[in-house]
Amino acid sequence: MKPIARVLLVEDSEDDACLVLAALKHSGVEVDHQRVWTRETLAAALQQGPWHAVLSDHNMPQFDGIEALAMVRAHDQDIPFILVSGAIGEETAVAALLRNAELAMYRAKDQGKNNFQFHSPQMNARSFENVVIERFLRRAIELDEFLLHYQPQVEVATGRVVGAEALLRWNHPGLGMMSPVKFIPLAEETGLIVPIGRIVLMRACVEAKCWQDAGAHDFRIAVNLSPRQFSHDDLVSDVRHILEDTGLPPETLELEITESMVMDKPEQATTTLHELRALGVKLAIDDFGTGYSSLGYLKRFPVNTLKVDRSFIKDIPHDADDVAITNAVIAMGRSLRLSVVAEGVETTAQADFLRSNGCDLMQGFLIGKPMPAAELRCFLEKNGLIAATIPISAADCLSN
Repeated sequence: MKPIARVLLVEDSEDDACLVLAALKHSGVEVDHQRVWTRETLAAALQQGPWHAVLSDHNMPQFDGIEALAMVRAHDQDIPFILVSGAIGEETAVAALLRNAELAMYRAKDQGKNNFQFHSPQMNARSFENVVIERFLRRAIELDEFLLHYQPQVEVATGRVVGAEALLRWNHPGLGMMSPVKFIPLAEETGLIVPIGRIVLMRACVEAKCWQDAGAHDFRIAVNLSPRQFSHDDLVSDVRHILEDTGLPPETLELEITESMVMDKPEQATTTLHELRALGVKLAIDDFGTGYSSLGYLKRFPVNTLKVDRSFIKDIPHDADDVAITNAVIAMGRSLRLSVVAEGVETTAQADFLRSNGCDLMQGFLIGKPMPAAELRCFLEKNGLIAATIPISAADCLSN
């Protein structure tokens, strides 16, 4: 029988290794294996890969020495490390063992550096749909299946179009347009939101620069940052390089973060925000009023804009509580010299209320739904911001 798995056994004694091998062979599987007991034999064996797994039957809750070193080395080389507690039963298939170890390995990698995860039944509870979508997401990154829709922002007082918010969309070749609710939480959970976020930021900056070059000189583009993207070590350098590569004026890029993102680790967040502001970009707190930000920290954060959450706009001017909250945010923004943007504006009554109370900007279906770049181009043409011959996509812009 051809071996189906190459397993590196890490054991304190040869007797332990024999027990593991006997259990595996008893399940009807032939295993190509090698045993190691010291750091030297481990280092030499790892160079003789590829291995499907590194396996130990050490059943103590705390382990160190060769097992700990093997776990770290396996993690570095993307090899699942299997710590078996107790004997391997007859019903255990090597394929299932490796699959479970791989799930734990990728969950550990999702959590960042220097950690490990034990496999648990909850990992298998991830729905089949999520597993499939995650696989499709990885492929979508490679095949560039993502696109952006843009929702215009206008000055409340004048109605002048001043910018747009970029919103991520995914057009899967077989499943069609995927709802962000379906894939963004999963992308955040798996860490795929970081490379996806880079794609979004690059494309939004490229297309905004096209519209600026066509006549909308001060046109501002707003891009949302996800929690994992905001905490990623490369965020500031990514923003810097994208600005340099696209030539977009930094002051026309606005990065949106939520209250919970900055309040999770306020000191670290303050450092990141100051580094971003040093690049010249604008910063906005999205969904303001729905989180738990401290006004003391808000004063310290170098933000430029507060965005009033749509849940407070929905029932104005009829709901007294929403009216009071919205007025309070507008007044606070004015006193802190911050711009205030109202989201989710759908009626003229809402717009009239915002105008009479001094809100700076608004966006929502009353002005325009999120639209592809081609439709936003027409929108900008109708509002006299650009000429009718500008490129309409990132690909067009990059080809010029």
